[in-house]
Amino acid sequence: MSIADQIKLKFRVIKQAQNDAASDLPPADARDLSDTESAVVAYCQQQVQKVEDAARAEFDKYNRKIVGSVDTSLDSGDIAVRLNNATSQARSEYRSQIEEAQLGLLRARRDYLLFRRRNELEFEPEYPNTWLVWTVMIVAIVVESAVNANFFGQASATGLLGGFMEAFMISLSNVAIGFILGCWPARYVGHRIRWHLFWALPVFVILIVWGIVFNRWVALYRDALVLDPEAVPADIITFDPGVLLAPMSFPSVMLMGVGLFVFGIAAFEGYRVFGAYPGYRSKHLRYLAAEELSNDVKDDVRSAIEGAFSQAKAPISDLISGIRQQVASITGHKANVMALAKKYEAQGDAVEAACQKVIQDYRSENAAIRQIAAPRYFSEGVELTRSDLMQEAQQYCASWDSFLEELKQESKSALSIIEQERSALEKVLAEIDDVTKEAAQRAGEKADAEKKELQGEPGT
Repeated sequence: MSIADQIKLKFRVIKQAQNDAASDLPPADARDLSDTESAVVAYCQQQVQKVEDAARAEFDKYNRKIVGSVDTSLDSGDIAVRLNNATSQARSEYRSQIEEAQLGLLRARRDYLLFRRRNELEFEPEYPNTWLVWTVMIVAIVVESAVNANFFGQASATGLLGGFMEAFMISLSNVAIGFILGCWPARYVGHRIRWHLFWALPVFVILIVWGIVFNRWVALYRDALVLDPEAVPADIITFDPGVLLAPMSFPSVMLMGVGLFVFGIAAFEGYRVFGAYPGYRSKHLRYLAAEELSNDVKDDVRSAIEGAFSQAKAPISDLISGIRQQVASITGHKANVMALAKKYEAQGDAVEAACQKVIQDYRSENAAIRQIAAPRYFSEGVELTRSDLMQEAQQYCASWDSFLEELKQESKSALSIIEQERSALEKVLAEIDDVTKEAAQRAGEKADAEKKELQGEPGT
């Protein structure tokens, strides 16, 4: 049922029009509305007022939401202090670590250079990857065992399997002798400190002879197995030059040749695994480790300062995010209020249109029945007292614009401070190398003092 029909039913408008017309009411010279018309207009005015009151209640509800939730208490000065303190604290905490790392680097570098100078070393230390050396050694053992397995297998009662096991144990011993030769006496034969020759040279010669004799015994053992499969290694161990220099079969010559080749490989790998010059590798590695530690400390300082900055910035970023959410919320509320104003304006228009229709229907029915002329005001329309809800909504929105502007300014100010502090942070990070140089200088002074103290001189 339409609003107009509801009003007609409520006030029995058509019936009242007929009754008034039968009594020639309202009079032809009447200027005021009839009782029925006045009742209808008063009722419609009341309905329009209810609509407008409902709209204002909605406006006030949104106004309370905005005024109660807006927080513009952002302290820009506090932001700058907080960010600056965070980076300064992190920098001061790690300054001592930088200095300690630089002191360790200085000591390691001095030891390394002093070692080079004392030992008159003009070359940079070169040493292979340890895993690569052990891989070569294992491959040499396996290859020699596989090659020799055929020689021992021909004379072994258990065939190739037994030959391989014997060859493996022999190859392992052969490689061990060669490796010890290379990593121990061979590296000290050319040492700058000549007294090392008193022990290194005899041991060097002994191990070379031992390697040759060992491989000769292996060849003799193979020949013994050919004659007697039950022969054991102890039966052929001898130092008799006549036996050791006796002619060998071709397979035994091949066996001894393979053994001496693997012996040489093991000696070479042993010679270079720890560096050709004794002690040089360890000094160099210590220097590299100290240098890496120094770089790691600088990276840790950078990470710590950036972390402190990010941690101090986090609540500020959250606050800025909250401000942006408030701005978005207010903007949304403005749109909602304008939509509500439009909605309630439409409801008021509907009530006013219904009022006009009811009054028009009353007058048409009345004029059709009455016997005298209708009053002149029947040709005039009726107007309800209306408020401009759209204008009121715009006024609310205009009052909220000041909050929006203040929030935007606070957000912009906080972002500007963060960017300024970020620029300052970048300078701090760029100055870490300068801090490192200062730390290196202090470390040098400390190292000099330690040196003087060790030499019995008074410290400074």
